[in-house]
Amino acid sequence: MRPASPPAALSVWAVATLGALTAISATAIDISIPAQPDIAAALGADPAAGALLVGIYLAAYGPGQILWGPLSDRYGRRLPLYVSLVGFLAASVLCALAADFELLVWARALQGFLGGAPPVIARAVARDQGGGPRTAALISTMTVILGLAPLAAPALGSLLVAVLDWRAIFWFLAVLAGLLIVGSLL
Repeated sequence: MRPASPPAALSVWAVATLGALTAISATAIDISIPAQPDIAAALGADPAAGALLVGIYLAAYGPGQILWGPLSDRYGRRLPLYVSLVGFLAASVLCALAADFELLVWARALQGFLGGAPPVIARAVARDQGGGPRTAALISTMTVILGLAPLAAPALGSLLVAVLDWRAIFWFLAVLAGLLIVGSLL
């Protein structure tokens, strides 16, 4: 019996997409921080309530990771990834359209739960590459992209709030999810 040949090297596009999948939740968390006072004021919430949007995202993100990892092992990487990205896109639109703070909190929890899938699945895809130096390089590149997200996201969030309004942050996340769907399909 012939040994299985290693998978072909991933394209730059595939590596960038995996890195962005890894970083989507870090981006979703940190991009909203500059908008917290504006969100609370616009929706009639206590100014300190804006911090709840980060906390609820993280509270839902953890269980999301626990669920999505085994689902991607059981049903393959693609279906759980697409379901989570489409759901993340829809939750982002719901956040952008929220008319009251309570709805925004629930939509943000849904966004966090669905946001647990892309990083887990991206790392699983990297491990699926068979190990060795190529896999280590891929994971290193993904980690660099993940490390850049918390640095760039607050500045981008501040820019979006200054130029548009707080809802633009969630529209941006919806567009990002859409681009990741396309990138994953390609």
